[in-house]
Amino acid sequence: MALYVAVYLLATLAAVEDDPSSGHVRALGLVWGTSFALALAHAFAFHIAARMTTAGRTAKGDAEEVAAQFAGAGAVAVLASIPVLILPNSSGYDAARLTLALLIGCCG
Repeated sequence: MALYVAVYLLATLAAVEDDPSSGHVRALGLVWGTSFALALAHAFAFHIAARMTTAGRTAKGDAEEVAAQFAGAGAVAVLASIPVLILPNSSGYDAARLTLALLIGCCG
């Protein structure tokens, strides 16, 4: 899940322009909103698939799997947020992109 979120966040941050007037709020909104939305959609799809394969019942392991997905997405969001908070606007975006690219390179 972490690799999936990192790839998607890198694409999102590459597609948007650095807007110095919006400050860190826009970048943090993109990072956390995208991460949370991807984890939520993935958890929903996982829940539906798990129920379809187990005749409508869910197991304890399913909840643990969803929690692990949210933890992975949160970890990637934290790693992408640190450069945005520490560095100025344009440099923060670039450093967040570099951080995500390094994470993809190390994990993938």
